Amino acid sequence: MAGYLDFEAEFCKDQPRQTTADRLGYVATLDVNGLPICLLGLQSSWMCGGNDDKGNLLVGDRPMIEVIEILKRHSPRLVLGVMHHPCDWMQEFDQRSIELRLYPACDLIHRGHLHDPVSRLVSNIPGQACIIVAAGAGYAGRLFQNSYTHITADLSRGEYHIETFVYDPTSNEFNSKDDVKFPLRLRGVLPGRPDDLSREIAKLPDASPYCHYIAALIHGMVIDLPMRMSGQFILAAPALLDFSDDVELSVASRGILEVANLLLAFRDDVPLQERFDEVSSRVVRFAAALNHIAGADGNSDEELRRRNETCLAPFGSVVCRLVV
Repeated sequence: MAGYLDFEAEFCKDQPRQTTADRLGYVATLDVNGLPICLLGLQSSWMCGGNDDKGNLLVGDRPMIEVIEILKRHSPRLVLGVMHHPCDWMQEFDQRSIELRLYPACDLIHRGHLHDPVSRLVSNIPGQACIIVAAGAGYAGRLFQNSYTHITADLSRGEYHIETFVYDPTSNEFNSKDDVKFPLRLRGVLPGRPDDLSREIAKLPDASPYCHYIAALIHGMVIDLPMRMSGQFILAAPALLDFSDDVELSVASRGILEVANLLLAFRDDVPLQERFDEVSSRVVRFAAALNHIAGADGNSDEELRRRNETCLAPFGSVVCRLVV
């Protein structure tokens, strides 16, 4: 084990990382266009020693606890975990520890060992998903098909796009095996308070009449979105957007749901105003859709104004220009 750890230290000497006291876990930091990302690695092989490893291995509570404490110091927006063995190769009590500690700490965990490419969603905290992605084989003789997985993290849409390709020796080509999408939610807390965001929104003339409602949507304080069903205007859950009669309204509504992720795609020291300038076009488009609804139907206008006033209570006093 000491020999491998020395090799790892030499191979990764140019990578900024912090290790646990026993060197069985580490956290490495990345900055991708201002987005703070952490790699979390755990050693799952230190108990390997025979042909009966499955169900007998350990990651260990102490390395997990220590590496998560290191992680907290960096306030990452995304956490990418790396571990060689699948969870069910650990001893039963260690499997439970991984489920309770490691899964909530990571957004994506990349593991190997079985050479069977697969991805699955595990979730322990509402709204915070963890995706397990298993690597295929680079070269493993005739027992396993060579394969690779391509993962795209789309921050604006709030989703991972995971594509797996498997080699076909008869055609000498890699063919698509799986093409799946999973939710992506950046970690962290939105900058400022909801009323701070409402003030920024109120600076946009078209959005000002609905500044409290839009801010509440972005902060997740309300979830009901405007849509048309059978020609009638309603406020309903986002899951019903696919059934809306108004395509532009649906697109604008989906765009406003993406704003929270985009506001988090910055370092903590970037002020709200600077972040909001980058995403304001989505707010403007959503506000234009709301104004179109209000202008076409007096009842819809009244309902939107009432909704905006309902959202005002938690914000306190915010200057908001109502356009008549």
